[in-house]
Amino acid sequence: MLGFTPGQIKAKIGQIVEFSGIDAFIDSPVKTYSSGMFARLAFALATEVEPEILLLDEIIGVGDEFFQRKCVVRIQNMIKQGMTIIIVSHNLDFLVTQCNRLIWLDQGKIVMDDIPEKVADRYLHEQGQI
Repeated sequence: MLGFTPGQIKAKIGQIVEFSGIDAFIDSPVKTYSSGMFARLAFALATEVEPEILLLDEIIGVGDEFFQRKCVVRIQNMIKQGMTIIIVSHNLDFLVTQCNRLIWLDQGKIVMDDIPEKVADRYLHEQGQI
């Protein structure tokens, strides 16, 4: 929330809590949240502040199917608005359907950087899954 005034933060709190779906627990101490609740709140917060670049690490696997779909829709809308989103995931189906570029890393080194379908096919082939 760096760069936001207290008034701007206060104005966004309702939208953040509503998107996260944890409104019944919002007044509970964060230390009592499950990892899923914490991730829901973190995703809602990170996407509501409209960053120029968003880094997501395996976030799409959090929560129930309804929340996951809400996340995908929000990500798609952010991409349409021209935001740069970097998604770290092992979910190839998600990456192929949602990304316009895929970079395969192995121990921190780039193995392949291309359109998602090509990278996924080569990855699956080299892993013996095709």
